[in-house]
Amino acid sequence: MSTRQVTNNKVVLIFPKLERPRAGRLHFLPLSVLALGTVAKRKGYDIRIIDSRVEDSYEDSISRIEAEPICFGISAIIGYQVTEGVEIAKAIRKRFPKTPIVWGGWFSTMLPELTVKSQYADIIVRGQGETTFLELLDCLSQSKSLAGVQSLTYKENGNVVHTPDRPLEDPTTFPPPDYELIDLFRYNSVQNQSINYQSSRGCPFRCKFCCTPELYGRSWKGLEPKRVLDELEYLASKYKINHIEFADDNFFNSKERAAQILTGMLERRINLTYTATVRINQLIKFDAAMFDLIKRTGCKTLYASSESGTDKILKVIQKDITVEQIRKMAELFARYKIPVRTTFMVALPEETHEDLKGTLRLSKELTEINKDIDVYYSFFLPLPGTVFFDDAKAQGLVKEPETLEGWAKCVPTDQRQFWLFLTKSDNLSTGKRYGVKRVAFYFWFGHFPRFARFISINRLFTPLKLLRKVCAYRFDHDIYAFPIEWWIFRLIWNTKLLLFEKN
Repeated sequence: MSTRQVTNNKVVLIFPKLERPRAGRLHFLPLSVLALGTVAKRKGYDIRIIDSRVEDSYEDSISRIEAEPICFGISAIIGYQVTEGVEIAKAIRKRFPKTPIVWGGWFSTMLPELTVKSQYADIIVRGQGETTFLELLDCLSQSKSLAGVQSLTYKENGNVVHTPDRPLEDPTTFPPPDYELIDLFRYNSVQNQSINYQSSRGCPFRCKFCCTPELYGRSWKGLEPKRVLDELEYLASKYKINHIEFADDNFFNSKERAAQILTGMLERRINLTYTATVRINQLIKFDAAMFDLIKRTGCKTLYASSESGTDKILKVIQKDITVEQIRKMAELFARYKIPVRTTFMVALPEETHEDLKGTLRLSKELTEINKDIDVYYSFFLPLPGTVFFDDAKAQGLVKEPETLEGWAKCVPTDQRQFWLFLTKSDNLSTGKRYGVKRVAFYFWFGHFPRFARFISINRLFTPLKLLRKVCAYRFDHDIYAFPIEWWIFRLIWNTKLLLFEKN
């Protein structure tokens, strides 16, 4: 990289919006840039964090920066954060054309060469960023070569350079987040006395749809229980927090560590409710004492993903659980009265119509086993950095964008937009997704208990009981010709989306 003279120690870290602005959406803390800012501040750098979600305008925030900083850092995951990240980088280039723009986060870690080839990116910090970013700042501030810094991708003399990967570091070697770097009370989650907190990183499992194995090499490392308890106690005391969202990929990966944290919360009277993730094949091994501990410590919800209702698909996606274990999960949470949310993935390339119906039937069975279980569905999407994405490319099912700007157009959370890079293969087509939605519609309205409870609360909903019978009959007998009920529902839904976008 070309060198330049830097006359100050200012560093600007930017967290773009995760999605298009939406009323009522909770904004949690930008943990990625907060972690980098914390270690850099301790080394003497002057850190400014711009979170586009809570700033009036990122353009105004950038325009108010007077002295040229050492660099700008942009953290982004795939989707709208890349979309806005590119626009922010354009604004930076316009005001500070010679200042390095550093990208980090999941997206650029998975696609470092593509990202760094853009005119709106100069350096990529791959993977876990604290040490790498700190060493990078030292090099940039002293106009030194970047060649000795692990886990960097950058441009030099027209070529792309990748330095060796840095092994996953123990998070206990990093300091707790410096919450003074941001105004916590600009976040509506904090206003609601809720905060996100990460007590561990990584996951040792091998799900084909997940990028965590690529990010962390199927490693898992957690903070020591005492440190977690000290930090939770601080948050409750200093900021009057009463709820924690554990932002771990697998909070209960170490049952012993989790038990020590929960026991410590009781012993130290840290009165916080919480949500956390748990693997089904791990939780079914918990004993009664562990479930009792979870319940007594104020667990509001545990997230335990199921993904499919057939053993065939569970093997395909390498979930390493079985349908019987999923049933056991629902039984245990019902027995111990612990709230649980589970998700299923539909429209996979290998999924047949019978596989789909098997998933829907199992989700109904779970609600019969446990009337309080929350069941959600998501569409299969092959994300970069996952085995699924590599498989989809090999099969010709995807044609990925060749530029950062091209990826900026891919927003998987857009409810009406199918990803632009997917081909028109029958296995991943919009038509298949339409068919899945239609079958799911008739299942949900015909059989799902939540809808039955909804229409029973008011006599005005009595006509919907007939709709329920019609939908159940269609689903049970695979009759989807002339689906007028589905057409009307889609018309109402799309009208709502249009009105929402206008407002």
